[in-house]
Order: sequence, then C-alpha cells, then structure tokens
Amino acid sequence: MKRFFFVSVAALFVLGAQAQKPAQQVGFGVKAGLNFPDAKLKASGRTFKGTGIIGFHIGGFAELDVAENISFQPELLFSNFGAKTPDGNTKTTLNYINIPLLAKYNYNNFGFYIGPQLGLLAAAKLKFAGETRDAKKDIKSTDLSGILGAEYRLESGLGFSARYALSMTSIAKNKSYKENHNVFQIGALYRL
Repeated sequence: MKRFFFVSVAALFVLGAQAQKPAQQVGFGVKAGLNFPDAKLKASGRTFKGTGIIGFHIGGFAELDVAENISFQPELLFSNFGAKTPDGNTKTTLNYINIPLLAKYNYNNFGFYIGPQLGLLAAAKLKFAGETRDAKKDIKSTDLSGILGAEYRLESGLGFSARYALSMTSIAKNKSYKENHNVFQIGALYRL
C-alpha cells in the first residue's frame, strides 16, 4: 500500500513535468474544518479500537500550477484530534503541525489530490482516572501519513474539501505496541 501510494505521487509529478503547456501561476488560500479520527492500538497480537474525539484543523496553502490541469499544493495546518477508550476512562488529545505536499489534478471546478503529509507533534495530553499529564514523551515527534482527497471550488474562491489521512507509521515510541491514527477531514477553503 505504501509503495503504491508513493509511486502514484511520483507518476503525477512526472506527468506534470512532461505536459506541453506549463503554466507558472501561484495562488494562496486559507482553510479550516473538522477532523474525525479513527485510532487503533496493536499489542501482543491483538487490536484495540478507540473511539475518536472530533477535532479541528486550520491553516493555509499555496497552489503552484505545474502544467495544464496539474498543480502542486503544499499546506501548513494546525490539527487537533484525540481518542478515548470505549469505557471513557482514558482519553488522549493530540496537536500536530501538519505539512501536506500534494499533487493535484484539476478538472472544471473539482480538484483531486494525493501526497504525503509530515506531522510534527506540538502537544499530547493523556487523561486517566481524572488526572491529566503531558504524553509527549510517549509519542514520536513526527508522523508520516498519506493523503487522498477531493475538493470543489466556486467561482468566488470559496470551496469545500474532503480527505483521508492514512497513518503510515506507528506514533508510539514504545516498540512493544503500534499505535496508528487515521483521520477523515471535511472543511471549507478560500482561495485569495
């Protein structure tokens, strides 16, 4: 799955570089929306599923036209979400600075994109039995995800997006278990 993802991104960039009508237009915008996480923990051959805690994301993006209908869209986002155990006794809240690097295909008012995302851990809190503590020492400082998504843009510059961020690596520092979070995001954007 990881290999297919990265080969797809590379193919989009190669196609864009070989297109006959390159345009060099750059646009900028802002975006915000909701995060719907899905958390899983694997330990001792068993998988435990947590209940996602809805969070938010906010930030900006640039869009560089590489060729006709192909663009490169780097983003800088603050993203917040969390998970809790089914009984509600344990709750984890995570804050990331995310840097998606997206290859985008534009068709009419639609955009379809794919690419990697680097997440830099800004904060992590663990609440257990009524006590809250800093959990940054238990979680890796970086997270690598793959992004797949689409957006619809109006002529006014306003748009709406939906994407899925698939975690490629475990975020747990302790190698005896694997903890992944996948996040479905919906949001609004405005191209300046």
